[in-house]
Amino acid sequence: RNLGSSEIKIDVAVRNTSGNGFSLGILLDNYCGESSDIYTTEILMPDILKENGWNVIRIFTNEWYENYNKQLEKISDKLSQLK
Repeated sequence: RNLGSSEIKIDVAVRNTSGNGFSLGILLDNYCGESSDIYTTEILMPDILKENGWNVIRIFTNEWYENYNKQLEKISDKLSQLK
């Protein structure tokens, strides 16, 4: 959780099965972080992470509470695509 050494952090990271590095970064829609700039958190941050080699997806709180199984499936599908 909260992986990174700058203002740009991965909320949750899924470690590679080899234990070396990470397969996927999961970005949550929490606006309680240090940055209150929505442009930075919603547009720049994912692009910067992708430019630095991260595979990222977004999980939105309201979608999680409406149907968390669908969100878990979204994560699983993304991980399958990356194999």
